[in-house]
Amino acid sequence: LGSFQDEFGTTIDGGPALGLGSENGGVTHWEVFNEPEAEHSLNVWEYNSLYDAIVKEIRKAVDPERTIEFFGMALANHNEWDWWKGFLNLTNHDPEARDAVANGFASFHFYARAPTRTNVSSFLVVWDHMERFLLEVDQIIELRDMLSPTTRLAVNEAGVIPPDDNHKGVEDSPPLYYNMAAALYTVLLAELTVKGVDVVGSSQYCGCPEIPEWGINERQYPGVSMTNWTTGSGNPRYWALKMYNAPGNFGPGDRIVHARSLSSSDSSRLYVQGRITKEGQNLLLLVNKSYMPQIVTLPASASKGVSYHVSVVDETTHDGPWKEFTTQSKTLTLKAFAVAVVRIENRQPEEEQ
Repeated sequence: LGSFQDEFGTTIDGGPALGLGSENGGVTHWEVFNEPEAEHSLNVWEYNSLYDAIVKEIRKAVDPERTIEFFGMALANHNEWDWWKGFLNLTNHDPEARDAVANGFASFHFYARAPTRTNVSSFLVVWDHMERFLLEVDQIIELRDMLSPTTRLAVNEAGVIPPDDNHKGVEDSPPLYYNMAAALYTVLLAELTVKGVDVVGSSQYCGCPEIPEWGINERQYPGVSMTNWTTGSGNPRYWALKMYNAPGNFGPGDRIVHARSLSSSDSSRLYVQGRITKEGQNLLLLVNKSYMPQIVTLPASASKGVSYHVSVVDETTHDGPWKEFTTQSKTLTLKAFAVAVVRIENRQPEEEQ
């Protein structure tokens, strides 16, 4: 590694010689092409042939111990059942590459499509897009379980894209767009976790419009970016994900539970997921799916010695970290497209002296 040979037989040098294995900061995973049906106009049979050949040649050249885990397909489009059936059926692969499918990943992408760049009320349609995608995921899991049950699933590009995002001269999306993107991604991540999807990726760490004075003459999907391209600071999508994964919040070993006695001013626009962590901590994930504020009634009562530690990313946190506060109030106001983690804390009453 550190160089490669192109299709003309020319050796290209200059890259870092990473080696293999996570302990050395080396290569552990390899995805064979990106969105091959869109970017390369391949069908599944052509793709399988190339996938198998690439897996075999990588192993022959640098990985005889077969330590690299391979990602296959990385599909751009939806309901492509010929691809799923063709790729996951191990008999359609070279015998020397079948284990790469069985012990690797099948990957696919999802982007909700905001219908406008600036009309905040129009953003609500992205939730319908997400619900249709989750139904598709159920069918994918059913096929996977039937054809290659050990293959793991990866939604390794996910997010939302506004219209004409790579066209020059279009209007910038308002800051609240990125709060909506954060809300959508958080709910998607939580729901895919319930379904047992193994990997949920984002898409683009830093996209941007054209900035000629910086030598950037083409747009790079700014609507998908996780950072503010003018400052390098994370935008709400970045901070919501970081908050979700923060120590003491959600992680492996959590038990997902039904959240009872929870109501809001518009329950159809409130997403709730309850979890009990492996340390026994009770957590709520709350997401306002609306551009209007919501008043949420929290479970239990402060009179019973309960308080709530709230972490929230909303329109007031801008491109900064989430804010935190503790309250004994039974109601919580979530601003537009807010993402909140609520830790329910039982305070033991002090013994009488």
